[in-house]
Amino acid sequence: MLYGVNMRNKKLIIIISLVAVILRLVLCSINRDANDDHVTVVNIIADQHYLPEKADCWSCFQPKLYYYVNALIVDWFNIPDKLPRIKMMQTVNFVCSLIILFFMFKFISKYISDTELQAAVFALFSLNPALLGINSQGTNDTMTIMFGVISIFYMDKLFSNWKLSDITVVIIAIIGACLSKANGVVLFGCFILMMLIKLWANKDKELNKKIMMYFIVMLAVCGIIIFVAGNYYYNYEHFGTPFVSAFDTTTPPAFFKNTSAGRPGIQSVFEGFFSFRFGDMLNQPYITNGGENYPLHRTSFWSQLYGRSFFIHFEQWPEAWQKTDQLTIWIGRLALIFGLFPALIFVIGFLKLLKESFTNFVFLRSEKVNETHSWMHLGITLAYVIFILKFSYDVRDFACFKPIYILPGLISFIYVFMEGLKSAKKYISEKVLVSGLLILVSIHVIDLSYLAVHLHYNYHR
Repeated sequence: MLYGVNMRNKKLIIIISLVAVILRLVLCSINRDANDDHVTVVNIIADQHYLPEKADCWSCFQPKLYYYVNALIVDWFNIPDKLPRIKMMQTVNFVCSLIILFFMFKFISKYISDTELQAAVFALFSLNPALLGINSQGTNDTMTIMFGVISIFYMDKLFSNWKLSDITVVIIAIIGACLSKANGVVLFGCFILMMLIKLWANKDKELNKKIMMYFIVMLAVCGIIIFVAGNYYYNYEHFGTPFVSAFDTTTPPAFFKNTSAGRPGIQSVFEGFFSFRFGDMLNQPYITNGGENYPLHRTSFWSQLYGRSFFIHFEQWPEAWQKTDQLTIWIGRLALIFGLFPALIFVIGFLKLLKESFTNFVFLRSEKVNETHSWMHLGITLAYVIFILKFSYDVRDFACFKPIYILPGLISFIYVFMEGLKSAKKYISEKVLVSGLLILVSIHVIDLSYLAVHLHYNYHR
């Protein structure tokens, strides 16, 4: 009987994997658009043979690894036209997304032994609209997420065995993330701090010598390569900061008084960061992208992060992806309603780990810190939340409230969610948990499939 259940669940995992891969393949083959213009950077490198600077184009401020890899492919295969180049960039991201799925499942199966729960959690994250949507576009985000996933996966392994092979992969992946997009630097900072915490928590003097050696090598190798090859030092010399973007920083928002800066996003600290307009999202489960006539939830940070995480049409961007018919609206409403279930589980896991880690560090319980990896994943999660809060506060434009900016920390978010599941299982049966997650996943599959059909007819009419 148990064998039959396990076989059924393994078949479910295979089906979920196939759906996740096929949807990515279909969208990559159909789609021609991206959130921003990234192909111009590749064109400049491939055709004019120099690395563009911030003033040359909208995305030219970005670190260049993703663009350089694509420019090499353009040169090798002699791809002269814009559309085939976009398709090629999306193909590169399709391959990166397969690597993401592989490490995602390995990580989930490491911490969850029950195959039915494995399948549900893997389905939730592998078919997440924000992740799958960006995997289908020719941008540098997917490559950054891939390197982030690999680096956290091997850092989690490293803290158990301290193998040279693991720290080598971590260093390579961290460099790759930081040379692909600036949000990868968050991971570099986290790992440096975590190595120092490990030095404090561990009481084995011989092991500490090894940890110290790894720490020095990581700091030196990553620091030099990242800040020179990633243009961070150049940015500091020319712009006064290592981190630049296409957006200009604005006057900081007041705490209560609403003021606008560019396209309204964060209008005040209170309205922007202390609100969650769920009713308004259900009324209109998408945003508009202009400066006027926008829904109230567009100026709520948490509403935007939530909506964009669970509904592919919420963002209404790229332009070719825009669709607001009644079927789309009802799919969105269902996705937002059922999305509350995993969101609540994630919050439970976050609060659980926060309490546990706070207690261990405040009372200097170094042995407990040394035994568990939970504080590491909590730290990465916190770091990315702080990062996107700060970015949104500085720029204030609603376009900054994107979950894709924090997805390099995906593996740690999954860990936090799985900790929430452990707590939820004490009060809710596993069958109900799995059913709730798979209902939401089914809505996501419908949502993404509808996007694929819409794009096919939109491009061929």
